[in-house]
Amino acid sequence: MAGDSHKKTFLILTVFISIIAVGLTVVAFSTDNWVKFTGSKHNDTGCDKNKSDDSCTTNGRFGLFRGDNEINYNFGPRDRKSKVICTDGWCSYYTVRIDLGETLDNTEAGTAYIKNISSIYTKAKDKGENVHDWEYGLFGFGYWVTILVMLSLGIVWGLVTISFTVFNIFGKPIETITGPLGLYLWNLLGLIFMLIGVILFAVLFQTNFAKNVLPQNDYGYHTFRTDSSLDYSFYFTVGSLVGFLLNLLLLMFSGYSVRCACTQEANKAIDNGIILY
Repeated sequence: MAGDSHKKTFLILTVFISIIAVGLTVVAFSTDNWVKFTGSKHNDTGCDKNKSDDSCTTNGRFGLFRGDNEINYNFGPRDRKSKVICTDGWCSYYTVRIDLGETLDNTEAGTAYIKNISSIYTKAKDKGENVHDWEYGLFGFGYWVTILVMLSLGIVWGLVTISFTVFNIFGKPIETITGPLGLYLWNLLGLIFMLIGVILFAVLFQTNFAKNVLPQNDYGYHTFRTDSSLDYSFYFTVGSLVGFLLNLLLLMFSGYSVRCACTQEANKAIDNGIILY
């Protein structure tokens, strides 16, 4: 009995950790602080060289689906909003200016913008020019969707983990997959999918966002250059990843070994004189 109580204590801990892990990923999805950035003019074009302050600057943040930033062309700061729009195998943060009354509801305009930018990029690349997708604010649609799917599956397996752990605490699983093996499996799957999602986004940041998070006209024509860093929403997913790892360690230290639970139940049935013919 003492052993069972000890194991259930560890299972209760894994439930709380799983809830936190799932919650962190949900919060990461709903917040727009995956990447933050600041920037300034690459040269002095259009800026007052006599000013001691930074007269041509930009700063902002964005998440998996949207973001906001502020840009100053030496005429005062202007607030802008952006959201991810994908078409023709490419995605980009389509940006509008709030002070001009522009909204992000016009998806057709965003789609047309990305088609135009991706076409310019493709033509330049076909000509053999040394161009990169990040210079145009572009990133791959398939890669982006893979990140979202991996993180979403991490949430799914986290919910499965919570459900089956609660069942093991209050119920008597008779199938191996619903018992110890299942608890290890669901946590391992959550760990794997979260790890893939985190790594993929970190790679995307290093190859694209760390070099440029601005639309092509800001990066190219206006020659702004940015300094970007990962923000707390991203680290929430890292925390979720650590949560799944802690669950696996707790299961190991609890003495909850992987064995067939159905054998024990069958033995109990025989001891009680219940024999099926």
